[in-house]
Amino acid sequence: MNRDLRPLGPRHLADHELCPHKYYLSALGRAREVAHPVGAPRALHGALVRALQETLVVQAKGPAGVERLLETFEAAFDGTACADTWEEERYRRDGRLILEQYYAGGQLERLGRVEVAVVVSGDLDGQPVYARADVVADVGDAGTVLVTYHSARRTPSPSELQEDLRTGLLQVLAARHWAPGGGSPRPGPFSCEVHALRSGQVLTATKSEEQLEAVRARALDRIERIRYDSVFPTARGSHCRWCRSKPICPAWQERWGPF
Repeated sequence: MNRDLRPLGPRHLADHELCPHKYYLSALGRAREVAHPVGAPRALHGALVRALQETLVVQAKGPAGVERLLETFEAAFDGTACADTWEEERYRRDGRLILEQYYAGGQLERLGRVEVAVVVSGDLDGQPVYARADVVADVGDAGTVLVTYHSARRTPSPSELQEDLRTGLLQVLAARHWAPGGGSPRPGPFSCEVHALRSGQVLTATKSEEQLEAVRARALDRIERIRYDSVFPTARGSHCRWCRSKPICPAWQERWGPF
């Protein structure tokens, strides 16, 4: 039995759903950084999120134009993650275009009092869990919005957003985390948005009570498996293409050889 009772986040649960062994290698500290680079898409996403977060913080104190946003992106983007200089220039160009279009859409201006990189924690039926929002902001009479940024080329579908663990756990935990009478309460209701940066779409990820109950049940089922399973089998699939643990995964040892 796995008696590790550390808090679990949506990524742990999603990893275990995809491949129990992926969870085992990453969450239980058995994965090591491999020689392969992080990769341009991940470097792009990190730089985009950092640029948006830092610009929102600066904007709370005074005007912050698109130039500041682009400068922050350029400083944050790690070109060493790219395969070559051509790929680096392409991703830098993509990032600048994405941010210019996002800024022109007015999304930065609509957000009021903001916090960035916010982790909300609590429990589900006594099981410690947490979720992370890229941005938490007041939106006037609409209450508080929990924003996550999405930079992949494919925009999430409505059905995927309904079942999304990250936004589901955020919505479940937010009302308790910022309850009235706490240290820094926030106005309700609490809604979730996914900002699809490439398409410029603001996607509603707020769930109904029925959908939230399904998220809770799914999360608790996965947590129970993680807590009590003694074997974490591999499950090969398309997700293996992007798994950093592939070189030390037993399902791929024959191809990669010993790590």
